[in-house]
Amino acid sequence: MAHTRSTPRSVECTASRRTVLGLVLLACAIGPCQIAFADEQQEDLPADVLAAFGRLDRNIKDLDGYLTAIEFNRPAILGTNYFAVSVAGIDSIKDLEEGRGVDPETLGGLYAGFAIPDVAKHLNLARSRGENGELIVRVTSPDGRLRYKGTVVRLYPADRLRELFERRDAFRVEDSRKRTATFAEYVYKRQQELGQSRAGSDNSQIEEMSERYRQLQPVINDYDEAIRSVKTISSIMPGSGQHYFAYSMGGIDVQADLEQRQAVDPETLAAIYADKLAPEYADAFVLSTDGRVKYNDKEVKLYSMANLARCFKYRERLVQKSQR
Repeated sequence: MAHTRSTPRSVECTASRRTVLGLVLLACAIGPCQIAFADEQQEDLPADVLAAFGRLDRNIKDLDGYLTAIEFNRPAILGTNYFAVSVAGIDSIKDLEEGRGVDPETLGGLYAGFAIPDVAKHLNLARSRGENGELIVRVTSPDGRLRYKGTVVRLYPADRLRELFERRDAFRVEDSRKRTATFAEYVYKRQQELGQSRAGSDNSQIEEMSERYRQLQPVINDYDEAIRSVKTISSIMPGSGQHYFAYSMGGIDVQADLEQRQAVDPETLAAIYADKLAPEYADAFVLSTDGRVKYNDKEVKLYSMANLARCFKYRERLVQKSQR
């Protein structure tokens, strides 16, 4: 099924994304900071597409388990952090403790009320029950900003985000020697950071990670093709840039989000800040020095807390249905 999208009109960029935002922790504008959890009907995926999702989710979970076992990954949110897996692991707990910003999926999960218990107890979120018994979660600070142990939770700086997107792209290189070299550099660096450098284990981890990520690509491609056959989805990332958060949610129409709702998912917002945009979109965005984003003269925010919660709950339902 072919889907077409209009090309965004170009506007003049008033500041260099790389210069202005490179090292600045990004405090994203977000919609209303309150969630009312209620059961909502979501569009069901056809059986063949759901099966393709199940295969992808199992592969991602398997990788997540492996990365956690070798201490490359320490999640701060419930469920699987697809973005963290796509870049071979993130220590989200350390990020929060050091106040140096978090990855986009962790940011979304924390605002959605999906923090793991050890993290949730240090967030400025209050929970109550509405008139109909629904769970209500809200940020208690008057400024609406989420805080962990008193420090505002922000998105990584643009330079860090760009590094992660580029690492993810490098993992997809088809040439086995180049891919092995990429994983060797990454594994050695992470092992040194963790004090794990052992000559005997280096090569085995490099080879296993390289093979696992090689096997992941056809699973992603099959799912991407399947979901595009039944839904209108779009991305603003360049070329065949893979949108892991959208994959985990059964696909997202990013252009519709921009044009109709002026709000985007966490990974798309990270791509905007990182300047990882398709050429036809790049000039339509203007970033201010305080991190605000405009698309064709209209301010764009991160999904509201309620929308983020719906996303993570829908992911849970997709996982459950795919396991039946």
